[in-house]
Amino acid sequence: MKILVIEDDPLVRESMERMLTRAGHEVCWAATGTRGLAMMREEKPDLVFLDLILGDDMNGWELARDKRDDPEIAAIPAIVLTGLEPRAARIRGEFHESMLSEILLIMSKPPAQGAILKAVEHIGALKKLCA
Repeated sequence: MKILVIEDDPLVRESMERMLTRAGHEVCWAATGTRGLAMMREEKPDLVFLDLILGDDMNGWELARDKRDDPEIAAIPAIVLTGLEPRAARIRGEFHESMLSEILLIMSKPPAQGAILKAVEHIGALKKLCA
């Protein structure tokens, strides 16, 4: 699968890239929300990992909203990675009107390798069923 990691922390980003590449996936990344949106349109990834707190003009919920509103990229599944407690992230998502249905899963950082790989495996299986 082609996976886009949108994460401003280089340590988390590099860790995710290593883990996913070792598992046989093609990985591209963006450090900002603005670049992440552009990469979704350019690369057409099969899955996006999205940080909520990004160090630019757009946070993760705003990015999720813009993704949802763009028919070219709306169907790309997204998993949120956050330093926030997952319940708090959900509440903020509802507050930001991000349409949580667009987000498949909210995972805490630092991500557990087994959980990440299992989520990717399940999404890959679902994509094959729907193809």
